[in-house]
Amino acid sequence: MKIKCDRRRPFCGACERARREDSCQYDDGVHRSRHRQLQARIDELQTEIAQLEGTPSNSPTGISSPSAGKSFSRIQRSSSDPFGVGSSRISTRRSSRSLAQSSGSPGSSSAGALPLASALDAPLQGQIVSGGPIGDSDIQPPWASRAPSPYPNIVHPVHGSPVHPATWEHLKQVFLHHITQIYPIVGLGSPFDQHTFAFRTTGYLLGSTFDPSSPLSPPLITASAQALHTALASGSDIMDLINSSYLLAFHSYTNGRLLEGMYHAGAAVSICLQCRLHQIEDLTHDEAEEEEENPVAGTSRSNELWSHPSIGTPVLLPARNMRDREMRIRTFWQVFYLDQCWSVALGALPLFTNGSSNNETANLDVEISTPWPGQAYTDAIPGSSTNIIARLCGAVNENLPNNTAAILAQAAALFKRASSLSLEATASPEPGTDMSPEFWTQYASLEQAIRGLFSRIPPLAGGGIPALEADTRLVTAHTMVHTTLLHLYHPFVNADGNVRENSLAEARLILGIIHGIEPRQFEFLDPLLGTMWMSTAGVFIREMSAVRSSNTFFSLEVMEGLHVEYQVVVGAMKRLARVFPIVETMVQRVEEFYAASF
Repeated sequence: MKIKCDRRRPFCGACERARREDSCQYDDGVHRSRHRQLQARIDELQTEIAQLEGTPSNSPTGISSPSAGKSFSRIQRSSSDPFGVGSSRISTRRSSRSLAQSSGSPGSSSAGALPLASALDAPLQGQIVSGGPIGDSDIQPPWASRAPSPYPNIVHPVHGSPVHPATWEHLKQVFLHHITQIYPIVGLGSPFDQHTFAFRTTGYLLGSTFDPSSPLSPPLITASAQALHTALASGSDIMDLINSSYLLAFHSYTNGRLLEGMYHAGAAVSICLQCRLHQIEDLTHDEAEEEEENPVAGTSRSNELWSHPSIGTPVLLPARNMRDREMRIRTFWQVFYLDQCWSVALGALPLFTNGSSNNETANLDVEISTPWPGQAYTDAIPGSSTNIIARLCGAVNENLPNNTAAILAQAAALFKRASSLSLEATASPEPGTDMSPEFWTQYASLEQAIRGLFSRIPPLAGGGIPALEADTRLVTAHTMVHTTLLHLYHPFVNADGNVRENSLAEARLILGIIHGIEPRQFEFLDPLLGTMWMSTAGVFIREMSAVRSSNTFFSLEVMEGLHVEYQVVVGAMKRLARVFPIVETMVQRVEEFYAASF
C-alpha cells in the first residue's frame, strides 16, 4: 500500500497514523519515535542483565520494525558495535600526528641531549553526559540508570550515543597489551577490573591513545581528570591514586602535553613522599620471615609517619603482607623512574631530590631508603649509608637484585646522576681543568657504578632485541646505560681524545641495538628511547662536524659512514614518533641541530 506523505515534521501524518514513523523519509533525525525510545530502553535493560549475570552483551537484540529505514539502521549500528570490535583485530600502531600546539623554548638540557619545548593543551572535544530525560519523553535514557556504571559516562563524539560496553572491553585489552611498556617496573598488579574507577578510566584513555581508530581520547582526558578529582576527595585507595596520576603523566608527556604532564607527575611524587613510600624500611633475612606473620613490621622508619600529624587520620595503612609491601616498593620506583628520566629529557628539575640540600635535617626526611624492586631483604653493611641512591652512585660493593624492574630503577638513578654531574662540569669555564678533587672522585665512582650495572644486565638475544615483547625493557636498560656514559663524557670530548673515542664507541653500541629492533616491535618500546636516541644522533653530528673542520681535504668515505649512522638513528626516532607524538618534536630538534652544524 502506498502512503502519500504530507511533509509534516517531524513525521508526516500518514506515517504517524500507520505507526511507521521510523520509515518516514521526512524524519528530521532529531525527534525519536516511541519505537526508537522503546528499542533504546530494551538495549539498556539487556546490557544490565548481562552485567548482572557476568556475561558480556555483545549483540543485544530487541524489537525491530521490518520497515525500519535508514535512520533506525544507523542507531542500531552505533548502539551495538560502532568500531566493529567483534570482527577486527586490535591495531595498536599509531599514525604520525602533528604537534603544532607545542612551542619551542631554548634552554639547557642534559648533556648530549637537546632540550624539548613545553606545550599548551589542545582544546578538548566531547562532553560528559548528564543524566535526565530527553525532551518531554517519560522513557529514561540508557545512561541514566540508577545502578552505577563501571564505565565512564561519555557520549561517542562521532555517533552521539553512549559508548557500548564492547568498546570499553576493546580499549581495556589494548591497554593490557601495552602494560609492560607503560608500567615497566610495577606492572598491573591486581586484575584490571579490581582497580578503582579512576584507574580504569585512565586505562581506557591509554588504550584509546594506542588505538589509532578510536576517537575517544579527547573526552576520556576530561573524564580521567574528573575521576581522579573524585577519587582524591574520597581518598579510598591511595595506591591507585598514585598510579592514576602516573598514567595521566605518562599520557601527557608522550603526547606533548608537557606542562600537564609535569602537573600529574608532581601529584604522584607528592603523594609518594607524604606517604613515605621513599622510606619503606629495608629488612634483614630474619625480619623478612617475621613480616609474613606481622605485616606491621618494617613498613616505615617510624610508625607515626603513617598518620596525619594533627588529627591522626591514617594516610596509608601498613602493608597487609609481603606482596602488598612489594607492590608499594615497585610503585615508588615506577614514579621515581618517571620523574628522573623525564626530568633529564625535558631539562627540568627532578622532584625526588634524595636529600641534596645543605640542610642535614631536611635531607633525612627526603633521602631515599626504600629497597630495590624484588629485594626481599638485605644483609646490613656496618657503617654504610641508609641512602640507597648514594650507595649505588658511590659504587658500594653490595649485592643488588638483577631482575629487570630493579635494573631499570637503578639505571634511572644513574641516568639522572650522570646528567647532573655533566651539567656541573659544563657550567665550568674550562671543563676538565678546574674541577675539584671531589668532582673527580664522584665521576670515577659513577663511571664504575655504570659499568657495574651494565655487567649485570642480561644480554640481548643475538646482539639484538629479545623475541618476547615483554623483554623489550632490556632494550631500554641497555640503551640507557650507554646513554648515561654519553652524558658523563660529553663535557670532556673536546679536551680529551680518549674520552671522545669512548663516547663514539658508546654511540655505536646504541646503533647496534637499533639494528636489532624489528619494525613490528617499535610500538612496544619505551618512549624515553626517543631522548636517548636524540643524544646518540648528537654524537654523530658532532663527529661529522669535527671531521669537516679538522682537515681541508677530509675523507668523503668517513663522512659518508658517519652520515649513514646518523640516518639510522633518525630513522628509528621517526618510527617511534608514529607511536609517541613527543618524539616527533625530538626529531625536529635533531634535524635543526644537524642543519645548524654545517
